[in-house]
Amino acid sequence: MKFETEEFIIQGNKVAVLGNEHQRVRKSGKELKQKWVQIYTVENNLIIKMEEFATSEVAE
Repeated sequence: MKFETEEFIIQGNKVAVLGNEHQRVRKSGKELKQKWVQIYTVENNLIIKMEEFATSEVAE
């Protein structure tokens, strides 16, 4: 499994993290590639909200 961040974007109390992952599904043996973005809202140095959006494709 490969999981990595590509970029961090900070604006005010929002932090967006862009990344990707690549893994093999054990049951089917197929590879799954996914790009994602996580958006964090921070107040008083604590994460108060997290949203995640992702796309995926099965690599044969």
